[in-house]
Amino acid sequence: VRSMTLAGIEQIGRRRLPCILIFGLLLVIGIFLRLPRPAFEHGTLQRLRAVHLQAQQGKGFDEILYSDYVQKIGRQGLLGYPQLTREYIDREKTAKVGTLPPLRALFVCCGLVWQNVFGGNELDALRSVAATFSIFSLLLTSAFAARFKRPGFFIGLTALMAFAPTQLHVSQYAIIDGVFAFWGFLIIWSLWESLSHPDRRIWRIFYAIALI
Repeated sequence: VRSMTLAGIEQIGRRRLPCILIFGLLLVIGIFLRLPRPAFEHGTLQRLRAVHLQAQQGKGFDEILYSDYVQKIGRQGLLGYPQLTREYIDREKTAKVGTLPPLRALFVCCGLVWQNVFGGNELDALRSVAATFSIFSLLLTSAFAARFKRPGFFIGLTALMAFAPTQLHVSQYAIIDGVFAFWGFLIIWSLWESLSHPDRRIWRIFYAIALI
C-alpha cells in the first residue's frame, strides 16, 4: 500500500511539473514585457532592449499632466493638494477642453514616492508605477485562477494576461488605467471569495477594503 501511495504522489508530481514550468515561463515573459523603459537604460537588461515593447519617445498629453501634478506636489507637499485642486477648478472654468483632474491621488503620490526612493524624473517614476501595477495585475489574476484548481484554466488565463495587448500598453505609459485594472481585479477576486466562503469574515473585510 505504501509503495502504491508513493507511486501515486510521484505521478501527481510529474503531472504538476510541466504546469509549474509553463507557469513560471509565462510569468517571466509577462513581467519582462511589462518592465518600464528606464530598466533597460543601464545594466544587463540594456542588451535586451531590442526585444522589449518600450514606450515611444516623448510624452503623451495625459503623461504631461500627471508629471506636472507630481512635480507640484513634490514642491508643495501633500498639504498643497487642496490648492492644486482649486487651481484645477479655476482653470477648467475657462478651458475649452477638459483635462485630467489631480484627484487620482494614489497614482500621483505613488509616482512621487517612487521618484524620492529611486530617483529619476517624474515621467519615469510614473511609468514605473504603471508597470508595477500591471505586474501586480498579472500576479493577482494568476493567483485567482489557481484557486479554481484546474491546471488548464490556470495556465490559459495566465497566458492571456501575460500577453494581453491592453495590459502591455498601459504598463509602458504614465496613465492610470493599469491602476484601475488592478483594483478591478482585486474587487472581483475578493467578491468571489466572499460568496464562495460566506463563513470566512476575512474575505468580506478584504472586499470592503478593496471597494474603498
